[in-house]
Amino acid sequence: MLFFLFIKYQSYRDLQNVFDKTLGAVEDAVLMVNANGIINGVNAAFCAMASFDEQALLRQNYFTLFKDDHFEIRKVLDSRSKVVNEKHVFSKHVQYATYPLFDKKKRVAGAITVLRDVTTMRAFEKEREEAERLAFLGNLVANFAHEIKNPLNGLSIATQRLIKEFPTGDDEYRHLTRTIKKEIESLNKILNDFLVLARPKMRSKEQFNASECTFDALSVIREQARENNIKLKEHIKKNIKLNGNQGDFKRAILNLLVNACDAVLNAKDRTSEVTIQFDEKPVRLIISDNGVGMDNEEKERIFTPYFTTKQKGTGLGLYIAQKILKDHGGAIDVQSEKNKGTVFTITFHQTS
Repeated sequence: MLFFLFIKYQSYRDLQNVFDKTLGAVEDAVLMVNANGIINGVNAAFCAMASFDEQALLRQNYFTLFKDDHFEIRKVLDSRSKVVNEKHVFSKHVQYATYPLFDKKKRVAGAITVLRDVTTMRAFEKEREEAERLAFLGNLVANFAHEIKNPLNGLSIATQRLIKEFPTGDDEYRHLTRTIKKEIESLNKILNDFLVLARPKMRSKEQFNASECTFDALSVIREQARENNIKLKEHIKKNIKLNGNQGDFKRAILNLLVNACDAVLNAKDRTSEVTIQFDEKPVRLIISDNGVGMDNEEKERIFTPYFTTKQKGTGLGLYIAQKILKDHGGAIDVQSEKNKGTVFTITFHQTS
């Protein structure tokens, strides 16, 4: 409705009157400038969105305050036509429409921009799309896992029987049976990763000792770290309690630790280090490494299913870790610099 109002009142003088009497109360943010770019009208919603006081905006040059011309006012003044667009501005997703304003002689007298914060809407749309995609993927994975699990279990049992019931001193035989066993375990891990995707969000939660789960996850990778000369630094406060599923939590932490170890193995010019720190008040888990790091594009995509920079891997480990930690009230922040390392900080908003 607000857009139609601007079309009706395109006379600059008439719109100034409408601005003074009406637009200060509307929910959409509104900014008006004259032909020289001087701001001569803002409403309370715009001041709140831009984090500016009204007196700091009025009579100021728009192009000086907003050097990037976020709302394409220059284009509108030059072209005499409206622009409708959406951008990330003021740390928000903002949808805007900028209109030219004319005087009685049809000369461009200024421009007016109407802005709407659509951050929540876009987040909801993204969550809905992900939910729909995961529902489809869940059905596909459940059927796939059912068809593969049974023959895979049969192969695993047969291989274990070969190893136990038909021992031999032949090195080639032992190598082949160990290889088969290892590859079956690898396939089982991939299947389990897919099954995590298919499983709905955790409903029943129990209190568990998150510190012990973290120690358990560390014990799994400790031998790998020793063999690859990775120095593990541990600063874990005991008896930190969370509500959720301890098996899932351990799996998420293990995925993050494995990712950190893989990152430092690819950095050949330094002593490999992985640090894990678990504190409370607030409950915060930090896993850092001095590995190869990531550029901005990689950092934006690391939690996307099937995205991986590794030669071997499903690209599901970090996505699954994020999904599990989110179910446990954890929010993940990632800081990374190429060739310097990466820091995962998980802050938990629920405690015992």
